[in-house]
Amino acid sequence: MFHTIIYRSVGEENIKDALKNYAKHESLYREFSAYYYLTQDDPPIYLGYGLNLTVPATSIGYGIHHGMFGQKFKERSEDVGHSQVYLNGWGDDEVIQMLLGN
Repeated sequence: MFHTIIYRSVGEENIKDALKNYAKHESLYREFSAYYYLTQDDPPIYLGYGLNLTVPATSIGYGIHHGMFGQKFKERSEDVGHSQVYLNGWGDDEVIQMLLGN
């Protein structure tokens, strides 16, 4: 199950062709992703996701906005020394807790 943006954004007609030609499109996929641009001097980032972290995603729409992307982005933030990605929707909202001083 793939959202059409995944293959149409690189000019392919379907996901099968996008995967077959991934090497050709890899640099463009990386260019699309904020994951590769994050640096330690970026401002704090707030990301909101639902609680369902089921993999594979339960729908196309949910898959393109899956909470695992937020988790991976937060891990990347920590890896580059940024450590200021705040996620909501996973139990206690981190931003609410931060604002409350907890």
